[in-house]
Amino acid sequence: MAESDPINVFNPLMICLQILARNWFKKKNPQSQIPSITSLFKDYTITECGADPSIVDEVWKKKRNAIVAHGNKLIIDADDFIRLTELKFEVAVWAYRGINRALGLDLEKAPRPSQNFFVTDTIMNLD
Repeated sequence: MAESDPINVFNPLMICLQILARNWFKKKNPQSQIPSITSLFKDYTITECGADPSIVDEVWKKKRNAIVAHGNKLIIDADDFIRLTELKFEVAVWAYRGINRALGLDLEKAPRPSQNFFVTDTIMNLD
């Protein structure tokens, strides 16, 4: 998470949440076929991580897909990049909540990301 490039922070957090979502579904429905990752991600982040559905849609459809779903060809512009910088904290909060829940920790006392850690100039390290 110390990475200055928001894409390099965002991607691992999204992978973490996808893994947590699959494990969550398997525990709840051991005999069922796993639904699409899009459906899993949305259900998991909203029900288990307390995510706002509109932000989940933005994170998945507009950011995640623009970054990883097109053969590793980034389809983002400067505005997307700035918004991604803002959204990476939201995604980190979901990941922390998911990990804390998976570990059985009390969410009120469990570790959480510090917003100060994520405050960086979006274009400071662009090459």
